[in-house]
Amino acid sequence: MRTGCHMKILLGPLFAVATIAALTGQPPVAELSNLTATAILGWYTWYTATKTIPQLVHHFRNELAAERGEHRIDRNAFLCEMASQRAQRLDDAAAMTRAVNELAASIGHLRNTLPENHIPPNSTFSAKGTS
Repeated sequence: MRTGCHMKILLGPLFAVATIAALTGQPPVAELSNLTATAILGWYTWYTATKTIPQLVHHFRNELAAERGEHRIDRNAFLCEMASQRAQRLDDAAAMTRAVNELAASIGHLRNTLPENHIPPNSTFSAKGTS
């Protein structure tokens, strides 16, 4: 048996006898009643300080660690998703830059191949680059 169990077994009958004596006794036993109330209050304080509060702290820390773990997993998933979206945007921007450069090169090539006075029909394009 643990020490806490011995304490309960020992204190239980003591409190019961003290309570019965305080209820049936005369004024001198009233001091015993005060002593019993003090003993109960002392035991309650001891039990709360040594058993209840450490258990509450332990359970709280375990729950908080679980919440932190879940938050860490969610945060890492979010950061990975954001990184993949950023990579996709960078790839799209690079593709758009290449397309614009190719378009500019082809327009430049067209300018070089067209005669100076040739203007294509139904177009505002001029050989000198003014529209």
